[in-house]
Formats: sequence, C-alpha cells, structure tokens
Amino acid sequence: YLTTIRQDLAHLEANQEPTGDRPMDGFRRIVASGIGYCYTPGDWAVRDLDLELASGEVVGIVGPSGGGKSTLVQLLSRLRRPDEGTILVDGVPYGDIDPRAWTSQVAVVPQEPDLMEASVIENIVFWRQGISRDRVDAAARAARVYDDIAQLPNGFDTKLGPGGQGLSGGQKQRVAMARALAGNPSLLVLDEPTSALDIDTEALVRDTIRSLRGRVTVVVVAHRPSTLEVCDRIVTIESGRVVADRRNDGGA
Repeated sequence: YLTTIRQDLAHLEANQEPTGDRPMDGFRRIVASGIGYCYTPGDWAVRDLDLELASGEVVGIVGPSGGGKSTLVQLLSRLRRPDEGTILVDGVPYGDIDPRAWTSQVAVVPQEPDLMEASVIENIVFWRQGISRDRVDAAARAARVYDDIAQLPNGFDTKLGPGGQGLSGGQKQRVAMARALAGNPSLLVLDEPTSALDIDTEALVRDTIRSLRGRVTVVVVAHRPSTLEVCDRIVTIESGRVVADRRNDGGA
C-alpha cells in the first residue's frame, strides 16, 4: 500500500498543473475563444465554444441535458482547464492568475448545496479569514435568507445537522448563496439554483440575482423560463457549442 501511495503521489507531482502568480482584483471582460474539453480522448464535451462575459451582466445558460452546460461551468470556474482554446481575463490567460486570487474572486453555487454539520454562521464564513459579522449579515440579506436564519432557535449560531439538516431545501440553497456572496466575488456561477425550489423561494432567488446586476457578473445555468427572466442575455449551448446568444428584453 505504501508503494502504491508513493507511486500515486509521484504521478500527481509530475503532472500537476502550473500555477500563475498574476494578481486579480475584479475584471472588465472574460473572453473564452475556441475552448474545448474532453473527458476521454476524442469524446468532446465542449468544442469550438466562444463566449464573452462583461462585468456586471447576468447571463443565462440553457440547452439540453448533456449539451455541455456543466462542463462550461467547470471551465469558467477553473475547476477544469480547457484542452483547446483560451480563456482570457482582461487579456490575461486565466491560468496565469494566482489561484488564491482567482478563488477569492470567483464563487460557484451548485445545484445541491453542500452544507456542513456546523452552525449557520460557520457554514457562511467557511473557514475564510477576514469575513466580519457585518459581511455575513449583508450576504444573508442579499441572499434573502436573513429573516429565516433569525427565526431559528439560536439564530446564526444554530447548529445544523449533516448536510444542513434543520433547514428546508430553499433555505439551504440561499445559505449557500450567502456563503458565496460573503466573499464579495466578481464572478458568481449558479448551476441550476432553482430547479428544486417552490415558486415563492424561486422568486427570492430571482430577487437576489436581480440585486447583483451591475455589481457582480452572474452566470445562471437554468431550465426554468421564470429563472431566466432576470438575465440580460441568454446563451444556448447544444452539442458543446454556442448556437445562440441573444439579448433578453425581459432582463431588466
């Protein structure tokens, strides 16, 4: 077993991705050009995909299941690196940006929020330094979950069970959004944020997205037309490519 572990560690060290050291404090534009990614050789999840994101806009991503939406989310958030093409942040390859600077500026809220067996405030702060109680409160208000938390037995100090037990599905999703917003991100990626929510809770999430317009670039992967109402643009992805990119007149 020790030999296997040593071999695995040697393989990981030999194949680790280079990390950049460029600082990042917000951005004006992210440009993805001709990006492609395959999970197995020859099996392209996305290919020849072009996309631009401007600071402060809200962009909806739609398309059929298996069309490449989730892969695009992972590429934008740098959880994966493209096998082809480039992703530039204000003209700088995003791989050249210091990973700590990148993760401080980019936040992802997955479809299934992963909450810890800990207090609500610990779930929002999430081991990050420099997040004050004022920022926690502001993030909870922005995520439209402050009042829900205040009504818990011990407010923000209420202990949650495994997986966030003690909260409803909609409350978990909004606590996850508060966690993301507490870091003051420049890019917020929401992967199907309303797919399991009721109509009233979905409206709260839409209000949160609407309030971020002009301050945070938001990418929303969604199927529900009602979720997409708040988007400035709607991008359609099929077979790993952008097939439509249109302005959304109802986004305002």
